[in-house]
Amino acid sequence: MIISAENKKDSKEISKVIFFDLTILIDLSENSDKSIEEIRECYIKYHIRPDERELFDSLNDDEVEMMYQWDNTYISRLSSVKRCCGDNSDIVFLSDKYIDADKFRIICKFQRITPSDVIVYSDKENLVDSINSYINKNSQYGGYAIISRTDLRNDFQNQMIFVNSSKPDFKEIRARVYGMFQYDINENFSWYIDELKADEETPFYKVIFLDIDGVLNDEGKKYAKGVKLDFDMVKNLAYIVKMTGADVILSSSWKYGYERFIENNYQSNDPAYQQLHTMLAAEGITIKGITPISQESGSVARPFEIREWLNRYPYIFSYVILDDDTFWQWGYLQRNVITTRTPKSPPDRYERYVKGLTMAHAEKAIAILNEQGADNSDY
Repeated sequence: MIISAENKKDSKEISKVIFFDLTILIDLSENSDKSIEEIRECYIKYHIRPDERELFDSLNDDEVEMMYQWDNTYISRLSSVKRCCGDNSDIVFLSDKYIDADKFRIICKFQRITPSDVIVYSDKENLVDSINSYINKNSQYGGYAIISRTDLRNDFQNQMIFVNSSKPDFKEIRARVYGMFQYDINENFSWYIDELKADEETPFYKVIFLDIDGVLNDEGKKYAKGVKLDFDMVKNLAYIVKMTGADVILSSSWKYGYERFIENNYQSNDPAYQQLHTMLAAEGITIKGITPISQESGSVARPFEIREWLNRYPYIFSYVILDDDTFWQWGYLQRNVITTRTPKSPPDRYERYVKGLTMAHAEKAIAILNEQGADNSDY
């Protein structure tokens, strides 16, 4: 069965198509510990615009859960895969579960992706027949690629990319799709060849500039007792990453030692760096880079280094800066800064604030990352 998407392009405009298995958008290594009521509340509070509320309320619990399962990082990587094919390409989703056409369009609208069609299949044989039928009916296609967790390599040979890992390598997928279509790629795609050769997966889409002390620890009584990283604060960071798909860039002074830690094959005399690496990895978080190391000092140093990083990647969708200190001169960056201090209640003469990343801070960060800005007056 084929579900046609809304606002579908004229078939004459399409010359390449990517058949993409919907289950690849789900991180199979992660299980949600949130109830459906918590998921709905989160979407209503931080993702759904007021004019979209009625549409969102029309989704049943299974449909909301499916939308929540789609990993935001994978969605942004999928868009970069599509860029391999140029503007005259489209995506056809493959689903082994029945999806109501109208409801599926709503889900895609909220996730900011628009497939051409959706092929719903019952088993492997039916999937092969459905893809062949779709290709035959759309003879204008000059090329196609199939990316699926179902092994169709014997059926489609060089057009099939079999994904058998719980965390797909989208950099490899992009490179292989590019290879399939390179005969029809013109000089306008020279930038993409450079991107494939890059050491890291680029471009960045959403970015968290992360300080450590005062963000992932309290720099207070717990810190004095040896708690260099607080479990709950790391969980709050993981929640931001889960809900936005953002990459983490280290802006903290920890970057000096962490860089040496990586260069020394994850070895350091300071156990704090191993703890940072291990605790973030346990939550599925990888530090994707550090801000430039500069000669600046004082209150302008960290803002300068973040601006330098942003100058290198001017095309990112959004970013947020998590930092506990108030003496930095952020300038125009201020609207994207969340200062991780919470007024102590009741206050005492020694401590007016408690430092550390709270769920309230995390929710504010999600709003900034998903909406390209937010009111930070409370922080």
